[in-house]
Amino acid sequence: MGVSLVKYANQLTKMDVGTNSYLMDGKANLLLNENSLLYNTLCFVPTSLCFNDMTTNYHLEVVDKAALMVDIQVHVTKDTHEILNAEVSNVQAPKIITIFNFLNKKFIAKITPTMMTYELLDGDVSLIKYINQLMKVEVGRNSYL
Repeated sequence: MGVSLVKYANQLTKMDVGTNSYLMDGKANLLLNENSLLYNTLCFVPTSLCFNDMTTNYHLEVVDKAALMVDIQVHVTKDTHEILNAEVSNVQAPKIITIFNFLNKKFIAKITPTMMTYELLDGDVSLIKYINQLMKVEVGRNSYL
């Protein structure tokens, strides 16, 4: 038997379908052998695209369909390096958190109903940080503040 050049596996570890809810946990792997055309193409010019093992762990949950409550988590690694960690949830309070790593750069975004924060880091050094926060919100009949 020969060696696999490209292998893709998607494993569902948990699945639950209710009348008003839905849950799916899983793991997806894309494995590339160093002799495969895809591996050599990805490694040809930008070596940052080169990988042997791309793994995605995911949690997709509709907590309450009627109330439109969701909890989504996605974690992606390239070989042993985390490249994406994302969370979207409105179960306790609405929030979106994304961490994206590329080479030595890291981009972090956090969004809630009252604040947006974006930050770009080079290693542990913050290059740019943007924060927009609502301090007071009042909605009247013909106005808002």
